[in-house]
Amino acid sequence: MNKKTQKKTITIMTLVVILIILSVATFLVVKKYSQKNTTSNTDQKQLPDGTSIQNKSSSNNSSASPAQPSQSSSISLSITQVSQTDTLLNIRALVNGASNGKCVLTLTKDSITVTKTGTIAQGPSYYYCNGFSIAKTELKKGQWQMNIKAESNGKEGNVNQTITVE
Repeated sequence: MNKKTQKKTITIMTLVVILIILSVATFLVVKKYSQKNTTSNTDQKQLPDGTSIQNKSSSNNSSASPAQPSQSSSISLSITQVSQTDTLLNIRALVNGASNGKCVLTLTKDSITVTKTGTIAQGPSYYYCNGFSIAKTELKKGQWQMNIKAESNGKEGNVNQTITVE
């Protein structure tokens, strides 16, 4: 090979190596950025009582149909937990659209109605109905209609769900 061809080959190989390094670096930056966004969107958040807001159930689950949120309200609610122990029924819900006010839980079965009231509380980056823990001695086994209503500054929202108390 003559010197000119050898120089050209070295220059082309150098450019190819630089392009490969830039491509790998760009890929790694994009991958890291997308993992950071995905992680921040799926982090489990803990309520003050230690309940995870992504925990849809825990051991000794109660059977539940999907929650039906109210479509016409300015406050929306998401049920994050319906679980039970031998002695308690535990219910948790996130609140969107209100930073204060009250939450009212109503459980209905046949002619029995159980109502509990709590406040809207603040988590690190969200608001929630301060959890409801109902003694199972207040409830009969079977299917119950559950309604959680949030009220704040003239706005309200609710969510309904059928649950099974075991």
